[in-house]
Amino acid sequence: MKKIFYYLIIILLFSGCAAKSKTILLGEKAPFTKFTLLNGSYRTTENYKGKYLLILFWATTCAHSHSTLDSVAEWLSEYNGRRNLSVVAVNVDKASKEDKVREAVEHIGQSKIEFAFSGNDIYDEAYMAYDIGELPTLVLVDPAGAIVGSGDSIDVLEDAFPQR
Repeated sequence: MKKIFYYLIIILLFSGCAAKSKTILLGEKAPFTKFTLLNGSYRTTENYKGKYLLILFWATTCAHSHSTLDSVAEWLSEYNGRRNLSVVAVNVDKASKEDKVREAVEHIGQSKIEFAFSGNDIYDEAYMAYDIGELPTLVLVDPAGAIVGSGDSIDVLEDAFPQR
C-alpha cells in the first residue's frame, strides 16, 4: 500500500500543476472574456482586437508556471519589435495569495505583460471561458480572434513568430 502511495506522489509531482487537462481547439473563435488586471482595471478580449493576444494562465504554486513566465518575459525582451502582440498573464490563485502574486510579478518586472488577478482561483472568468485545466497554459489568439496556438511552453510563441 505504501508503494502505491509513493507512486501516486511521484506522478503528481511530475504531472502538470492541475488535475485535469483540456484540449483547446485551434481555429476556433476565442471566447469573449473579461480580464481583471492586478491594478484593479479591466480589459476584455475586444480590447485586443486587431492584435495577436497571448494569454498565459498560471499559478504561484506551480514551478513550471514561473519558468514559463520567465521564458515569455525573456522572449518579449529579445523580440520587442513585435508591436502587434499583447500578453496577458492570468493568475488563478485565491485572493489570499495576492502577496505571492505581486512578488512573482515584481520578479518578472516586465512592463510588456499585463497581469490579471481576480482572486477567484479556478473560478476566474477567463480561466473558465477557455476551459483551462493544466497549468501553465498559453493560448495564442490571432488578430481576427481565432485561436492559433496553445500549449504549456514558449513554443507557442516560437511557432507563431519564427526567428528570421
